[in-house]
Amino acid sequence: MKYDYDKFDFYYGLANEYYEKNNNLIIPRNYKIKDNNRVIKLGKWITNIRDLYSLGKLDEEQIKMLNKIGMVWTASEFKEQYIDKKWLRKYELAKKYYEEHKSLDISEDYMVSDLKGNVVKLGAWLKKCIFSYALGELTKKQITMLEEIGVNWNMYQLVNFNYVDEDKTNDKKISP
Repeated sequence: MKYDYDKFDFYYGLANEYYEKNNNLIIPRNYKIKDNNRVIKLGKWITNIRDLYSLGKLDEEQIKMLNKIGMVWTASEFKEQYIDKKWLRKYELAKKYYEEHKSLDISEDYMVSDLKGNVVKLGAWLKKCIFSYALGELTKKQITMLEEIGVNWNMYQLVNFNYVDEDKTNDKKISP
């Protein structure tokens, strides 16, 4: 038995609206839409669609439609596609610096102000990205984005080097 098209079309329309607004379909399971006196559980629907997909109960047309709006079918796809907003804000600052200076050769203590006037430790963030790369903790998308703005993965020595995470107070030690 395939999934009911009328119900599919209704929820697909809502998912498409979500995608157009957020540029992704990374919808939390508890995400709800209030429509007059009715609560529509779009997050639960997305979760159910993933389950139906894994059981082979969606037809090719439904799968194609969902793929067009960025459906994330598995946890590994989610991890690959999802980049948090905080990381993106810092990336945009690094990109702006790169566009202005044609290099990301900055010191670890280099700081900039964001659009809201907050001080951002851009050098420490870049260093953290390089260490995360060395540890295999960046997604392919993050690696591609950073390479597009000229990140030098060998910019810092990785042998027994202590660094302070720009968002935490705990020191971390990297060893070969």
